Parts: sequence; structure tokens; C-alpha cells
Amino acid sequence: MRILAVDAGNSRIKWGLHDGSGWVNQSWVETAEAGRLAEAWGGLDKPDRLIASNVAGDNVAGELRKAARSLDATLDLIASRAQQCGVRSSYDEPAQLGPDRWAALIGAWHLCGGPSVVVSVGTTMTADALSRDGVFLGGVIVAGVDLMRAALARSTAGLKLEKGRFTFFPATTANHERRDQCAGRYRGAPPTLPARGRRNRSARGAFGGRGASSGARA
Repeated sequence: MRILAVDAGNSRIKWGLHDGSGWVNQSWVETAEAGRLAEAWGGLDKPDRLIASNVAGDNVAGELRKAARSLDATLDLIASRAQQCGVRSSYDEPAQLGPDRWAALIGAWHLCGGPSVVVSVGTTMTADALSRDGVFLGGVIVAGVDLMRAALARSTAGLKLEKGRFTFFPATTANHERRDQCAGRYRGAPPTLPARGRRNRSARGAFGGRGASSGARA
């Protein structure tokens, strides 16, 4: 079975065509150029299924439908649910969770089969926790690397957008602010997950499991 999987994010629309054995085509376009999707998919074989996660709004959803019609395929948009494919959501309103996060949680559950923390890094960074029983315990969402850098440059007097080089322990401001210096910048986000998990009985033993990462900058 040929499956065309699409991830329409805030910055990019990524896709991959899987033929049952492996990925035979993978590419992307800028989300601002969603109107190019039909052209970009012009060389693809018709998929048996076309599944998409879309967090980029109704206009992009419309472009996805147009591109699907160009392949004579039916578009299935992912929506977060209370329970699906072995994963249960602890959200008060499950539909509020982004479909990209929900899909990643399901993928992590089937990949890891146990407690895990799922991290996705793109325009934003999300870190979500799964218990040993496949319960989504909750998570956090923070600005991604570029958004953080832009916020620092905009909201502080002494920090400007500068080029630097990677180092684990930056000795200059430029190196500390480099866009791929993620370790120090994000160190404060994931520890909020255990604190949140301790407030949930089902979180006992959930941490110390495996991790899974995704996203345009993961």
C-alpha cells in the first residue's frame, strides 16, 4: 500500500511517500507557498491513502484538498481524539491537542511500546509524556529556536541576532545565541513534565522511559 503522509506545519509542509517497504519520495515546500503543492506532487504516483496533519489553518487545508484532487486521492485529516490506536488522552478536551502532537504520540507508542517523552522541534518545541499504559499525560509547548532568538533580539537591549559557532559551554554571547545551540536554550522546558506527571496518578513510573523526536529542526 502506498501512503502519502503530510505534515503541514507553521513554517513548512513536509511529505513522504511510503510504498510499504520504505520512503520512496520525501520533500517540502514553505507553508507560505502552499499553493505550489499540486505542482510539487505532480511527479508522485497516486497513493492508496493520503493522510495529513495540519496546524497551519483553513487556507492551507484548502490547498491540501486541491493537491489531493490533483492526485485523484481522498484527503484524511488527522484529528486528536480521546482514544485512538492504543493511546488515550488525558486532556479535558482532547480535540484541543494539535494533530501533529497526537500523531507523534501514536507513532511513539507503536515505536517504543512503553513510557516515553516525545519531543518535536520546529517553529515551536513540544515535549509530551506517555505513560507505560499508553496514556498521554500532558506536555508543554514553547517557542522554537528562531522564535526565541527573535524574541530576545526584540525584547532586550543587549542581545542582537548574531552568528556564532556551536559549543556545549558558550563563552561568548554570539555562540550562546546561535540558532542550533538548543541544549542550553531548552534546558528549562522538559523538567516541567515530571512535575505535571506527579499530579497524575497514572504518571507513576512513566519517566525514565524512551524518547522520540520529530519536527523540521529535530
